[in-house]
Amino acid sequence: EECLNSAGLEMLEAGQWMATASVMQCFLDAIAAAASQLQPVLGSLCALLGCHLLVRGAARAAAELRPTMLELGRKLRPDAVALVDAFDCDDRILNSTLGRKDGKVYEALYEAAQRGIQEFSDPFKGYEHLEPFLDKDFLRLRNTMPPISKL
Repeated sequence: EECLNSAGLEMLEAGQWMATASVMQCFLDAIAAAASQLQPVLGSLCALLGCHLLVRGAARAAAELRPTMLELGRKLRPDAVALVDAFDCDDRILNSTLGRKDGKVYEALYEAAQRGIQEFSDPFKGYEHLEPFLDKDFLRLRNTMPPISKL
């Protein structure tokens, strides 16, 4: 039982890697079944996902995989909009003001700006948690000092 307890983290990590391998295998199977003109783009997307999962799961791999991930990102950039459209994510899920299906970008930007103004509060949310740690005398003094010239 003690051996089982001491190996618990390693067993959890092994289970996570098995699940990751299963997801990647499903992705590879789907690529093989896809139309031939889609396979290069889906292959690059799969490789980028694989690199991302490795970097997230194994920090020592991050530095070695960074150039590969940058190259895959460069390779996928021309197809990025088409890929997002292909996944058919709802605008609400993407939470993007600019990437709108309905094309109403300017209206969405205006609405987001209006929401931002309405959500502004003084003091800001969470101030009551920060207030006990503030040196208000120092802050008052700093607010009365003339600005320091950078010239």
